[in-house]
Amino acid sequence: MQFKRILFCSALAILSFSPLNALAITCSPTSSGSYIIPFSNPITPVNLAASPINSSNHSAITMTLNCTPSLSINLISPSAYITALSLGPLELKNGNRSIFLELSPVANFLPSLKQQNDEIALSSASLLILSTQTTLQTPMYARTLKTSLWPKPGTYTGSFQIQVTGWICTIGAVVCLTSVNIQPLVLTYNATIVVSKYCAFFSVPPTHALGERDFLDSVINHDIKLTIRCGQDEDFIVYADNGQNFDAGTRRLSNGTNFIRYNLYHPSSSSQLLGNSASNNPYPVFGTGDTQEIVIPLRVPIQSTPMAGTYTDTINFKVEY
Repeated sequence: MQFKRILFCSALAILSFSPLNALAITCSPTSSGSYIIPFSNPITPVNLAASPINSSNHSAITMTLNCTPSLSINLISPSAYITALSLGPLELKNGNRSIFLELSPVANFLPSLKQQNDEIALSSASLLILSTQTTLQTPMYARTLKTSLWPKPGTYTGSFQIQVTGWICTIGAVVCLTSVNIQPLVLTYNATIVVSKYCAFFSVPPTHALGERDFLDSVINHDIKLTIRCGQDEDFIVYADNGQNFDAGTRRLSNGTNFIRYNLYHPSSSSQLLGNSASNNPYPVFGTGDTQEIVIPLRVPIQSTPMAGTYTDTINFKVEY
């Protein structure tokens, strides 16, 4: 009889653990399974390149799942082990251009989902018991990955899927004695980022010395080098104002009472004058998202040599986009 009791007890032990695959908790998300990442819009390309946009600076998503056991299960001091698996690239697209995201249940993004098939534990998940129903809540932060180029201005949108699975411990406060599997659930995340048009001067030498001359009987050539950065695939124009001594259609250097004429030209040109406005012969440029050097030729033509002295002018270069 004792031997039979031992066998009988053993059978009970096996039966208490074997239903783990049979019992399952079915979870359904809020918002019909779709979460919208609340990025602040618009943002500038420089933010995306210099430091990623962190949605914790806006408002983090609270991922809420309502989980109901397939059979009546008494949830005693439950704990959970929940994982999230990215089923595809975390990508926002604008035509053929992309911005990539990372998702994390913690604000410092350690760990995080960055690419397809990445999997992390949602260690910050908390369970709220409501009779036979359990509500699982975890924050989900999102930010862009740093870009090497300033991205193309425009609206980037994306829809990507995260699979949530794991198990919920039903008995055992310290050591889990009985657990119930969570059926794999696919959540959809949607995000939109509007990237504004943006350009910046990176380098403009403040002073250009044209050297010393005894006579202005030969052409003086000098290059003004501007380093500019604009968003990828963005058209922009460069022009210069007329300076402080403009007269009769010509920019001039001055020593106060006397003048020396000079001209600014389009890059690689000796005939096409650089205009003074967006409507008057500006130089067009196509942005690459990286820094671009634009060389503006300055030429002092042959002319009568004025009184000896130091001649100067101040001009402002402008980028319009």
